Amino acid sequence: MATFPRTIMPRHASIPEVPRGMFSFGESGAAQLRATQQVGRVWTEEWPDLRLGKPNVAAFLAWLEWAQMTQDVFDVAHPALPGSGIAPHGAGGGTPLVQGGSQTGTSLVTDGWTPNITKVVAGGDVIKIAGLTPLYRVRDDANSNGSGAATLIITPAIPVGSSPADNAAITRTGCTIRAVIWPKFEPPVGRAGVFVRGLTVSFREIV
Repeated sequence: MATFPRTIMPRHASIPEVPRGMFSFGESGAAQLRATQQVGRVWTEEWPDLRLGKPNVAAFLAWLEWAQMTQDVFDVAHPALPGSGIAPHGAGGGTPLVQGGSQTGTSLVTDGWTPNITKVVAGGDVIKIAGLTPLYRVRDDANSNGSGAATLIITPAIPVGSSPADNAAITRTGCTIRAVIWPKFEPPVGRAGVFVRGLTVSFREIV
């Protein structure tokens, strides 16, 4: 699995967007609301002017060309997500694991944390669960109890048939998103032989 190069950091990066839940409204204003089962975050990054003639710029543009042509899947850290491109906000501690098999939905029971830690995981942090592909984002702060257990509210939901194994490891730093370039990156323009301007790349999570 290739890893997206972070040799040149973007100037702007949108927060990954998840598919919207389904809704409809009747004439009376009554609402029918339902969570979607679709998963896969999308986001866009924009780079500053890139000076031509520099080896790292040439290598970066070649990597993008390869990724778009092959549509190969790669791992990428998001520069603004705590637990991915930046440090998590939660205190952490211990060796966190999934507590019990056959778990589904948005509530994940875990153990192995350092006992009695306030905000052991912070709302907004992301985690990876061993054996599962998606990146999971924690909705609310979670505290560990005296036994080192904590229940995390996560997005997306874990579907039936895709439950993590009991004692599957939980990673909370350096978490990456499995993604492709989607729909494509726009070839940049600029002053010929000097710089390129306006490089923008869109990503989609693959699970």
